[in-house]
Amino acid sequence: MHSVQMARVVRRWPLGYSHGADAAQDRPAHVRAGSGLALWRGQLAVVQDDALFVALVDLAHLGAGAPAVAALPLPHGEDGTRQFGGDRPNKHLKPDLESAVALPDGRLLLLGSGSTGRRQTWYLVDAAGAEPAVTLVDASEVYDKIRALPGALTAELNLEGAALWRDRLWLAQRSNGVAAGDQPRQDALLSMDWQSLLTWLQGGGPVPTVELEQQVSLGQLGGVRLTLTDLCGGGDRLWWLAAAEDSPDAYQDGAVRGSVLGWLDEAGLHQLDLVDQAGQPLTSKCEGLAIDPGDARRLWAVVDCDDWAVAAELLELLVG
Repeated sequence: MHSVQMARVVRRWPLGYSHGADAAQDRPAHVRAGSGLALWRGQLAVVQDDALFVALVDLAHLGAGAPAVAALPLPHGEDGTRQFGGDRPNKHLKPDLESAVALPDGRLLLLGSGSTGRRQTWYLVDAAGAEPAVTLVDASEVYDKIRALPGALTAELNLEGAALWRDRLWLAQRSNGVAAGDQPRQDALLSMDWQSLLTWLQGGGPVPTVELEQQVSLGQLGGVRLTLTDLCGGGDRLWWLAAAEDSPDAYQDGAVRGSVLGWLDEAGLHQLDLVDQAGQPLTSKCEGLAIDPGDARRLWAVVDCDDWAVAAELLELLVG
């Protein structure tokens, strides 16, 4: 692990929907839990693990005030429910969407964590037409391949990051769950050939092979293990986020000590300290990451407050 400079929070905004709550759509007034982030069609797309909405943040109008945040609803069950957990006894039903990837063909791919059988669905969002179209993909065979891959899981399955990088879809296995054997828990970076995956998504081929790229140990923060929470490809770097969360398993939340940022390149893993606007260690749990295509020093992160009544936050980060 190469320790380098730091990344600083220069601005932060709570993510409230510009049009507020909508009971007819079962939409809350704010983003409940920011769990993934992608730059998509000129906006930041925020995925949530406990609400079936994609929050779309208008980058062109980010200023000192509240950002413009639209809500793109995702398909719901028969009862119309789009919120899970928190004030509702239905957490076991949530799809647990933990990552988002903008695809080269203009669609947005949302991935479930796989931590339970109900959390193995992928959502393909196509906004090319007059109205966004969403296709649900049963990805259970992909998760089965990961479970069967030697060395991939030292803890229960919990995919929390995804990114396209070097013609492959990379996945981050977060080992914050219960140990899967006698080995010490380690995160894992997995990958699949992108073209093979695209063919499968279009119904024209077998489930692609999943490969273990490497196991990852990131050390501790405040006495708690750091585990991967998102990935983002940018040039010759695969950026990653990690949080120190003292959770008992992949289902329950835990006390958070903070987050760090880093990247993988030909030289290996590099880690940056994350500090807030006052220069103090950032104690928030960052779960989503995107890079500014016009400035490689600027990244965006989304914070999950682990409280359904508190709006998730968007952070602007500068490296160096």
